[in-house]
Amino acid sequence: MNPVLKLAACAALALGLAACGDARLDTTDAQAFAASIQRMYDSTKGAAREDFQRYFFIAMNGRSDLITMSVLNGGEISGLSAYFNAMKDKRSARDLEQLNGLTAGEVVELGRGLKITYLEGRLQELQRDMDQLRDRAGFYSGYQEQLGRVDVTVIAVADPVAGDEGKTSRAKVTVTVQNGSDLNLTGLQRPGGVTPWSAEISLGESRLNVPVASDGFTAADGKPAFPIVPGQEANISLESDVTSAGWPYPPEIPLRAAFPEGIEACLDGCERVPPARDAFLRLQDVERHHARLTQELSDTKV
Repeated sequence: MNPVLKLAACAALALGLAACGDARLDTTDAQAFAASIQRMYDSTKGAAREDFQRYFFIAMNGRSDLITMSVLNGGEISGLSAYFNAMKDKRSARDLEQLNGLTAGEVVELGRGLKITYLEGRLQELQRDMDQLRDRAGFYSGYQEQLGRVDVTVIAVADPVAGDEGKTSRAKVTVTVQNGSDLNLTGLQRPGGVTPWSAEISLGESRLNVPVASDGFTAADGKPAFPIVPGQEANISLESDVTSAGWPYPPEIPLRAAFPEGIEACLDGCERVPPARDAFLRLQDVERHHARLTQELSDTKV
């Protein structure tokens, strides 16, 4: 390169760097504030400008809201006079004095540091929440594993016969339970924890509530079926006679076990399931939040 041209290029580069170095925050008044930010914005490009936009408001406010924090837009700089006045009302003169003279890079590092501090503090709070929730949710995880080893099979049949006043159907429901868990099976219930002392049967479009004795379902030998100990199988039966002159005969009356929500087994300690389940679901939400903020912290530190 021609020495003269080379010297001119170096001089131009030096002037450019000097211009960038002169771009400093001025907190003297609103007008000087907006003008200085425009110079700082113009002095940055690419990733440096993106960082300046991302961390500007964090540095100016002295805190990080993380999600709700605004991002500085190049077209909004002219309107920062009003922002300066609002900031001046909230922050002390000493705060503004400490901000005065910062370069764009120093603004970025100030904002980045505040965000890192915020994230680290928030992650500590979430970790404490997770530790507490794990204590309460631990029972639910173990209970669900045990419950998965219980097999409940429901079979319903109808035996229509002719009666004096119409057609009679003897509705029969058999519940077979195999307890493969390590806990006693203490009852059958519908989801929500309500023991179905009345089993609902559906006959075509008609439904029937079948009462169950207060001592619970009965096994094949007529004795109370509960508790069903680990490794035991029980066959539980329900029967009811229903009469209706409007039913067709033959063919066979369509019958299914209604139990709209299904039948679930209840093991020892099942009364602890609802609060433990709530803690388990809450723990999943907190863990996801913790993972997001951990990634955010990693990205911020880069």
